[in-house]
Amino acid sequence: MPIEQILLLTVGVLACSCAGALAIRLTNARLLGLGWLSAAFAVGSLTSMLLYVSYALPPLLSVAAVDVLVLLSFALLHLAVLHLVDVEITFQYELLLLGLQTLSDLVSLHYGVPWRIRVSIAALLLAVQSGYTGAMLLLRVRAGTRVATWFNALLLFAVTFLQLMRSRTVAFSPIRDGAALMRLEKLTCLSYLAFSFAVGFGIFWLASSTLLIKLDDLASLDPLTRLYNRRVFLRWCERVEARSRENKAPFSVLIADLDHFKAVNDKFGHAMGDVVLCAAVERMQDAVRGIDILGRWGGEEFVALLPGASSEAALLVAQRVRRNVERSVVPVGKRVPGEDSQGLHVTLSVGVASFQGEGDTIDRMMERADHALYAAKASGRNQVSVDGLQVPDFFSLRHARTGTQ
Repeated sequence: MPIEQILLLTVGVLACSCAGALAIRLTNARLLGLGWLSAAFAVGSLTSMLLYVSYALPPLLSVAAVDVLVLLSFALLHLAVLHLVDVEITFQYELLLLGLQTLSDLVSLHYGVPWRIRVSIAALLLAVQSGYTGAMLLLRVRAGTRVATWFNALLLFAVTFLQLMRSRTVAFSPIRDGAALMRLEKLTCLSYLAFSFAVGFGIFWLASSTLLIKLDDLASLDPLTRLYNRRVFLRWCERVEARSRENKAPFSVLIADLDHFKAVNDKFGHAMGDVVLCAAVERMQDAVRGIDILGRWGGEEFVALLPGASSEAALLVAQRVRRNVERSVVPVGKRVPGEDSQGLHVTLSVGVASFQGEGDTIDRMMERADHALYAAKASGRNQVSVDGLQVPDFFSLRHARTGTQ
């Protein structure tokens, strides 16, 4: 196939790919990266058109513009990848490479540098850009997108390898035959065409996988506190219960409720209430163990699943959670009579229930923990209770014995 036909085919394919990616992006704003991909296809289509009509253009367009536009298309692809992996988009690195490419072409045209050197430098800069994009992808592999990420990274590394080989071949090969050089450039054009097909599929695959992860997060996490919602928390409880029945291992659950939270909303507003909730969650996360699972049960109620924790261990965790929240002071934005000007003090009441073996269920455990929570509130709040029995603060007892504050 003549190279002119290959270039025309490339123009058509990239133009259609540009239109398709842009249409998908405009109709689905959640599919990230497709806007930059559409721009990359548009630049690639323009580059192929310039190559097709290069015989009628001055050298500045037929040589320098083409080299810069090819590199620009890969730079735009890099921005699409940055958008997909949630990295802040900056253009400094890409501008540096584009500046080097432009300088190389202008020097080559002005001083009559052999075309081999120009092509070799262009291929080398393109290899650097594609290799950097591939490395950026692999540094941010996420669960659920591994296969799509590796697919795109391998594509980019393949381009890097081919461009390095092209740079070496053009610069150091003794090839002098014009037909052989034309075959090399035809092969380069065909590789770009194949890459455009593959990368369009790969980026769309990665964007779809990323979107599914985000949708799953929306369905699994509480949007305010980023804790598991009730549905997902109960799913974790079922897994731990099944493992506990099999291994005869203990586990426990906590239900915690912020004391007088309605008064916070009434005095300071719901926006401040949200701040208090998030502050309390942060303190709870600092108090639980690494293997424990926190969830938002609803409103100002939170739950914790403690795998492997006996009733004694669960009480220690519950008291640590209660005391950690008690020590927190949330800054307030306005002065309210009767409140500490330095901030709002928050306390927590906690109910505890532990797995009792055969015949016990998650529903029964949650019911016992809920009854214990109400008993803690009825006993004065800022307490821990188990099945309606108030539990002494182990930390306070220890401090009392040692005479510490």
